[in-house]
Amino acid sequence: MICHFMTEWAMCFEIWLFPKSLKLFNFYLVIASISKTHFYVSHS
Repeated sequence: MICHFMTEWAMCFEIWLFPKSLKLFNFYLVIASISKTHFYVSHS
């Protein structure tokens, strides 16, 4: 995982440190992708 800013680095380190956080972050990415797809579909 590439982190450009210190805040992102800290978050990535925390995620790397705690597998639960990684699962939660992946879950957030899935939800964000679904929401984005839904937005494009509903506004096309």
